[in-house]
Amino acid sequence: MLAPLNSIICSMVLLFIIISPIQSSEKETRENIHKNIRQDKKPMMSLCPFPCNCAEDINKHEFSVTCSNRGLQNIPDIPPQVTALDLQNNLISNITCYDFKELSNLKSLSLSYNKIKTLENACIFSNQAKLEMLHITYTTLTFIEPFIFSNLSQLKVLDLSRNNLIQILNNSFFGLNSLTFLSLQSNNLKYYNNTFELEAFIGLNQLEIIHLEGNNPTFDFSTYPDEALSKLTNLREIFLDGYPIQLGPGFKSLHNLETIHMNNYPPGTFCVFNYSIPNNFFENIMSLKPFSIDLNGCQLKYLPPIIFRNISNLIFLNLYNTRMLLLTGFENGSISLNDSNIKVLNLSKINIEGPYFSSVSRQLFRYLKYTPLESLDISSNRIYTVDAFAFVDLPPTLEYLSLRNNKIARFEIFIAILTLGRVKTIDASLQLQYTETPDNTNVIYDFDCEINSKHMDSNHNSNILRNRNETAGSNTRTIDQSSETFYFPLPFSLEIFSVSTLKVEYSIPAITVKNNKVLRYLDYSNNMARCWQGPIKAPPTLQHLDLSKNYCTKMSLTFFKYLTNLTTLLLHDNVLGPTLANDISGIAFSTLTRLETLNISGNTITTLSRNIFQNSINLKYLNLSRNSLTHFEVDLNGVLKLEELDLNKNLLSGFSEKNCEDLKQLKSRNSKFKIRIQSNPLMCTCEYLSFVHLLITQSDIFDSVDSITCTTIDGSNLSHDQLATFYPQLMKSCVSQ
Repeated sequence: MLAPLNSIICSMVLLFIIISPIQSSEKETRENIHKNIRQDKKPMMSLCPFPCNCAEDINKHEFSVTCSNRGLQNIPDIPPQVTALDLQNNLISNITCYDFKELSNLKSLSLSYNKIKTLENACIFSNQAKLEMLHITYTTLTFIEPFIFSNLSQLKVLDLSRNNLIQILNNSFFGLNSLTFLSLQSNNLKYYNNTFELEAFIGLNQLEIIHLEGNNPTFDFSTYPDEALSKLTNLREIFLDGYPIQLGPGFKSLHNLETIHMNNYPPGTFCVFNYSIPNNFFENIMSLKPFSIDLNGCQLKYLPPIIFRNISNLIFLNLYNTRMLLLTGFENGSISLNDSNIKVLNLSKINIEGPYFSSVSRQLFRYLKYTPLESLDISSNRIYTVDAFAFVDLPPTLEYLSLRNNKIARFEIFIAILTLGRVKTIDASLQLQYTETPDNTNVIYDFDCEINSKHMDSNHNSNILRNRNETAGSNTRTIDQSSETFYFPLPFSLEIFSVSTLKVEYSIPAITVKNNKVLRYLDYSNNMARCWQGPIKAPPTLQHLDLSKNYCTKMSLTFFKYLTNLTTLLLHDNVLGPTLANDISGIAFSTLTRLETLNISGNTITTLSRNIFQNSINLKYLNLSRNSLTHFEVDLNGVLKLEELDLNKNLLSGFSEKNCEDLKQLKSRNSKFKIRIQSNPLMCTCEYLSFVHLLITQSDIFDSVDSITCTTIDGSNLSHDQLATFYPQLMKSCVSQ
């Protein structure tokens, strides 16, 4: 018994003697490496590999390496400190381990900072090395880097898109323990069984986003790499090409998956389901998270009634530009949304093929009645008619509705939206221009636009409307004097209402908004409303009003009388010049004491009264550009908060001495004040001597003063930097005169 025991002890002692130097050497090497790192005072930028570019953010502890568009065929040596690596758009065809085919080269390879304790996972097996030779070189292999990414433990972002990858082998990403983003988009990774080995993504325990789209679309033998993907248990978002085959059982393991993207954007990606997406397509989605499906641009004609049956946690469905689906096709598939938790539904541009016009029927949204839907987009669908009860089945949770860019040519839309109890935003802009048909089936009210300005005094007690018993036009109907006010009902919770570019060519009568007390944003721009009679009575919450591009030629000076809480008023690109020229008492904007932004550019304004902005005490931005002002004698002494006055592209020759003094006082009280006067025929003459002096002595009043030029009496153009030299000569000439 003693002999065997002695033998064992001797063996252990011998083993200890053999191993001790190895362990000592290993420890010594490791310590030396860390010591060298600590003592290396060179910045990390010195570690940047050729031919790449690098960037470092010390505060965020980030070091990014960009090697894109370099024509690389192999991955260069990357420093272990890197956190983001961009290798896109190269010629890389292989991301497996280093080449160990010739064991004689082992000793020349550099040491890794990571110690490999076992050899079962070493890439040497992939190269069919002889097992007996491993024993000989074991001590050397202990420190050899077996995988190409094994030392990049800090890497979080890896982009390998647009390369020549054709296969992802087992352990290809070994060592990337911190990776959260991986892009393999637009390679040659066809969805075949042998393209992604079963453990291709092993070790990517932190990966959250992966791109696999744009990889050689083909229908033959295609299959989703679900078994390889099943190892990514922390995956939240996946981008795939779309094929008419079921998502495999490996998806059952992705309990943290939140979004599947399948679309035809950007170019090169692929999503074709032909006639119909399979009934069981999403059957293996077992995610426990709120789920989103993005089918943007997919070729799809039919949605099976049970397609979303298993995804009760579906909150977002994007069917934008699913060509050939049509609204009726969605209605069929919406049956399986009946018990879902859908909150956002995008049906924009799904009716771009097929019948030229579509309609929103009474039944279209019936299966959404008991869902918690909050946002619905049915824009750009060539919708011609909307049933008066089309939205009655939409749930009371709906807050946003877009009907933008359709062909809606009937007034029913304004009736239909009244059924939306809690909607906050409606965008019904960009619709088809239309007029009343000869049979008068559409009631279109227009009004006599002969506004009598003589009855408009500062007390606002004038009768601004003429007798409306006369006909305003052959295609319009009149409204008698007993009905001076038009009551316009809106959903009681509506806050933002955009109805621009309807091109309905109505005049705006006296309007009182009913049922609503929270409206704060109203866009009625580009609607050819050429006459504004008013006044408008809106909720006191209204702050933003856009009436631009209506080509209005006549406006009652009491039109804004009740809109006392407006902060933004956009009136540009109308023809309000004649109306404002007659506003001698400054009535038009007198009640808008909270106004901060006023844009009346492009209104053929030739003159403004001195009192036009006398009550605009909170005005900050005043745009009078693109008009025909020859003089600017407006009193700005009360506009103490003015920061920008835009007088670009007028006919101004300069400012009077009085105006120059006003501008200097305004600047002294508000250091932010700037005036813009470029693109005016400014004159450097005796008449504007004070203005020239102001340009020289207080150039900080003027925005982009270096671009200002003025013309002398002899026709010479002077730049701003020439004025100081010219001024004494001008002053002497003026004194002599």
